[in-house]
Amino acid sequence: GAFTTLSASGAITGTLGTAAQTNITSVGTLTALTVTGSSSYPLTVKSSDADAADIFRIIADDDGAVVTVSKDASDNAEMYLWSGAGGANTKLGGNSVSYFQGGNVAIGATTAAALLTITDNDNSTMNEMIRLVNDPGGSTAVGTGVSIAFAPHHSGTETASIRAIAETTGAGTGIQLYTHSGASLTEKVRIDKDGKVGIGTT
Repeated sequence: GAFTTLSASGAITGTLGTAAQTNITSVGTLTALTVTGSSSYPLTVKSSDADAADIFRIIADDDGAVVTVSKDASDNAEMYLWSGAGGANTKLGGNSVSYFQGGNVAIGATTAAALLTITDNDNSTMNEMIRLVNDPGGSTAVGTGVSIAFAPHHSGTETASIRAIAETTGAGTGIQLYTHSGASLTEKVRIDKDGKVGIGTT
C-alpha cells in the first residue's frame, strides 16, 4: 500500500505505492517533506555501499545538482556545492582537499574584492587579522618558524617568502625576507630579535 501519513516513535520502513498521493508526484518523489523530532538526528540517510558512494543530493527544477553529499571508500565525508553550469565549484572534504572555485571568499563581510577578503570594523585599534602558528608542543628549538610563500611562476614553485624564525628557545623571533635569484631561493634581509637589520647577511 501507500503511505499518506507517517507517525511512529521508532524507525519507519515501507514502500511508497505506485499511485500518486498527497505530496507524492511519482513513485519515491515527494513535493514537500517536513521532519521533526526530539532526537539529535531527526533524519538519517544511510548508504548501503561499502565503497565510495553518493549518499544525498539536492537538485534544481531542471534536475541539475545543487548540493551533493558523498563518501569515499574509507567513509570520509565529501560535500559538493555545484554551479548552474554543472561544475562542482566548492568541496568540503572530511579527510581530503577542500576547495573554493568560481567566486571570492569574504570573512567578516558579505562582499569580497579579492579571492580572499578579511574585514573588521574596529576603529583606532590594531586588529590581528591572521595568525600563523607552528606549535611544537614543547620547548621551541632555534630555527622553528612559519612562512608566507609567494609563487608568481608558472611552475607554482616558491620564489619569494616572508618568514618568522625562532632565534632563541624562548620568544625571541626574527623576520626573514627570501627572494629567488633565478638559481636558488635564499635569505636576503633579516630583522633580528633585537631589531637589527642585516642585508645580505644573517
